[in-house]
Amino acid sequence: MSIYNEYIKPLTLEEDGQELIITLKSFLECNQNYSLTAEKLFVHNNTVRYRINKIKNLIDMDSEDSVERLKIEIVLKFLKLFN
Repeated sequence: MSIYNEYIKPLTLEEDGQELIITLKSFLECNQNYSLTAEKLFVHNNTVRYRINKIKNLIDMDSEDSVERLKIEIVLKFLKLFN
């Protein structure tokens, strides 16, 4: 539950929280490639960059840290199971 509180809960408190979560999940699935994520989500590349920067500011995410990235991916998988 602490992983959820650390990485997901701050996103859910935002007005565009659902979009942020979907963008984060897609971004990680696309190996942190902004262009591929934009194509997958049918949005502009700058939209993805804006959302990822917002996410990084909200949860203090270091996307280069493989352990942190794995934690986020796991909690996102659990969210899918419960929704």
